Amino acid sequence: MDFLHEWVVNGFGFVESLQGWHTPLLDLYFRFATFLGVEEFFLLALPAILWLYNKKLGRRLVYLLIFTSWVNESLKNLFQLPRPSLPLAQAEDVIYGLPSGHAQNGAVLWGYAGLKLRGLGPWVLWLAVWIVLSIAFSRLYLGVHYPMDVLAGLFVGTLLLAGIIWAEPRLARWYGALSTRQVALFASLLAVLMLALHPTGGQPWPLENIVSEAGLLIGGLIGLDVERRRVRFSVAGSPAQKIGRYLMGLVLLLAAWAGLRALFGLVDGGHLLDSALRLLRYAILGLTVAWWAPALFVRLRLAHTE
Repeated sequence: MDFLHEWVVNGFGFVESLQGWHTPLLDLYFRFATFLGVEEFFLLALPAILWLYNKKLGRRLVYLLIFTSWVNESLKNLFQLPRPSLPLAQAEDVIYGLPSGHAQNGAVLWGYAGLKLRGLGPWVLWLAVWIVLSIAFSRLYLGVHYPMDVLAGLFVGTLLLAGIIWAEPRLARWYGALSTRQVALFASLLAVLMLALHPTGGQPWPLENIVSEAGLLIGGLIGLDVERRRVRFSVAGSPAQKIGRYLMGLVLLLAAWAGLRALFGLVDGGHLLDSALRLLRYAILGLTVAWWAPALFVRLRLAHTE
């Protein structure tokens, strides 16, 4: 990997030169652009799409977030290449650099959304491209990635997006024919596969990340299937209903996330038990987003059934 290391770090001069561009307005813009590529943003935005706007699009974006994050973490652990030195950086990222997760995830998720919503007008796809490029360049501007990190992230993300668009109709027909029991088995096998194939590259990239995603995968796939069969809530509704849905859903998510974190934090059972509890915690979060929150919306008449 020495040749790859040299190839990547040769871009340090370009990143360093960008530090002379800093202005308060550009700092604000590129920090906002970076926020549009973090998982925390997607975890706020994707429930809004799922609960308020378009269930099919929301479901697909949830799947894609888990998938592209796993691919990115695996590649980071495989290459284990550094980022620019932290004194230069404008953000405190300490994990491996190649490929950029912001660039890759942004290309997959914003690219997919732009393609699916382009019927609203050609501006939607152009906006998605602008956002992806802004997210990618923000990583250089903030000094947390080398140019090759960002280019690799855009390349991998575009490759994944093309593969997803090609495979989607074929997978949808096969997956739609599965029973709930088969979906649960499929989700569990996928989670085991994610854990088994994930490189254990050591610090500073912990195994907890992939355990969290495996839990979300199990809870999300099972929850979305049960909701589709039993709850079937409609995203239609008045502005008051939609606002109530979103606020209540976020409260449920926060309560589950913080409450389970505090409860499971009382257990000191070693690394294996901690990982099992983390898997359970994030599976419950997936079930909350996909099934329990929509069921509560219907029960409280914040949503109707389809």
